[in-house]
Amino acid sequence: MKLPISIIVLCFFLLNTCSIDDSYRNHYSERITLIEWTQADFSLSKVEERTISLLVTPNTDTLDEIIQRIDEAKKRIWIEVYSMTEKRIREAIIRAKKRWIDTKVILEENVFWFPKMNRESFGILEKNWIEVSYASNHLYNFTHAKFYIIDDIYIISTWNIAHTTFTKNREFFAKWNNQSDLIQLEKIFIYDSKKEKLLTSSWYNLIISPINSRTNLVKIIQQAEKNIVIYIQSLSDDIMIENLEKSANNGIQIKICLAEKNEKSDINEVKEKLWKYSNVHISTSKKPYIHAKIVLIDNKYIFLWSTNFTENAIIHNREVWIVWKEPENGKNIQIIQEKYTSDCE
Repeated sequence: MKLPISIIVLCFFLLNTCSIDDSYRNHYSERITLIEWTQADFSLSKVEERTISLLVTPNTDTLDEIIQRIDEAKKRIWIEVYSMTEKRIREAIIRAKKRWIDTKVILEENVFWFPKMNRESFGILEKNWIEVSYASNHLYNFTHAKFYIIDDIYIISTWNIAHTTFTKNREFFAKWNNQSDLIQLEKIFIYDSKKEKLLTSSWYNLIISPINSRTNLVKIIQQAEKNIVIYIQSLSDDIMIENLEKSANNGIQIKICLAEKNEKSDINEVKEKLWKYSNVHISTSKKPYIHAKIVLIDNKYIFLWSTNFTENAIIHNREVWIVWKEPENGKNIQIIQEKYTSDCE
């Protein structure tokens, strides 16, 4: 009996997809074993200098650049993100799959206040044969991570895949190709896609919630010698506020900018604890909306992440941060300071 052509084509598609995915999985699993994953004793002195490309929104040119990079992908597109509603990026991912690119997406199933937000994208991606899954809420409350691996380039960012990211929000994207970082991000993605628990991390340029973020956040604040600039959507974590107060009491210059549309109790608590210090400046921004999550320490170190300074984000969510020392002639410190001044002062 002859099989219909459509069945033959479908079998060919499935077989090729499996072989591609298996080969990549084996390849990356071998690479991941090259790093020993142990708990790191975080220190600013151990953070490596990096020449990282920093992208900023609101700016639709950034959207165009992300889409172009997806369209030019040769091997793979792996995305782990809290929410996905931006149609152009979704369509670019589908185009990549049609070119036989290894495409995998991890989304959050229960977006806070909007539990059905990702269902449309999930269904569309699944219908187009993309390996899409929801993160495990048994391992952490939410996957609030926002990282992207396109071939051998990674992007760690503060943004969700939403149109407002590029038209209304202040967001930052760190883009680079460091192989050590890439191996760790691959491991995080593989563990999360398999819904397996990742216990340890050893690399000083990446911090991962809920593994080592609480300890390292405290050390970041404690190790500042001159100044701290915090550009973040929300700050309500008591331990963070307590350590910022200690830094202020030690004469560290601190500037904090929060989103204006925030819990009033959060802002009031920050002000109540820190407003009394003349070396602390606290402000909010109405436009653009501050969805950024970025910190500068001593005008040398940049911390960019998906994490708000809330207890849930720090100790209960999957979050990913990148930390680097800016080169002496680097432009990223200036870019962040200029945006902070225009938005918050």
